[in-house]
Parts: sequence; C-alpha cells; structure tokens
Amino acid sequence: QVLSEQFSQTGGIILRREVREVILSAEGNVRLNLDLGYVESKKLVVAAGAWSHRFTACVLPPPLRAPASQPSRCITPHL
Repeated sequence: QVLSEQFSQTGGIILRREVREVILSAEGNVRLNLDLGYVESKKLVVAAGAWSHRFTACVLPPPLRAPASQPSRCITPHL
C-alpha cells in the first residue's frame, strides 16, 4: 500500500486492467492493449504478483529490451 501511494505521488499511474496485447516499439515505448483501450508509456512497472514472471518472460525476453530496429508483439490472453 505504501509503495503504491509513493508511486502515485511521484507521477505514476496504477491501472488494474486486463492486458490483451503488449507491443514494444522501435523507440522503446510500451504500448498496452487493455480492456479499456490502448495505453502507451516510456516505462512500465509490472506488479502482477505471482504472475509477474509470466508477463515479463513474454514481453521482455533477454536482454530485457527489444532491439531498437525490431518492434515486438506479445499477445497475453490469459494474464
């Protein structure tokens, strides 16, 4: 609770939504297709508890960033 409050106070936005697709752009931005529409950001904090590893393994394979010349897509129907 305290961490989420600090995160929000420093400009972070917390969304508790269903993620349908994740797109990593060539510029390094993260574009999320959520149940409420698309959201794009330069940074993403994954706080999915026990499911975080499933999400990050699909979205951020080693070396944890998509190559700048190669956008990536990940469809996450079960997250």
